[in-house]
Amino acid sequence: MLPVLYLGHFSYFLLVFTFLVSINILVWILKYKVLIKHVKVLYLCTFISLIVGSLWDIFAVQAKIWRFYEETTIGIFFVSLPIEEYLFILSGAFAAGSITIILIDKK
Repeated sequence: MLPVLYLGHFSYFLLVFTFLVSINILVWILKYKVLIKHVKVLYLCTFISLIVGSLWDIFAVQAKIWRFYEETTIGIFFVSLPIEEYLFILSGAFAAGSITIILIDKK
């Protein structure tokens, strides 16, 4: 059974890019001066999120808690996860970290 929103092999990639990568680009364009001061912390948090999120997803896929349909992904898998899932983890953590930095920055 395919998901309700089906856009072919690029479905997952298009959704991640549209809603997360584009948000990151917009946030960085608007708040570059604030974010660039905290870029090391942002990268560290994103890297930690990638490790934890990847392990979480790999466990969930292997335990058959959820799965990724090959029909909705580009088809490139790494350690049982599609490349798009790594992009989702990276861009989601980066967006959350960026927005958090903007909200707590007092200047």
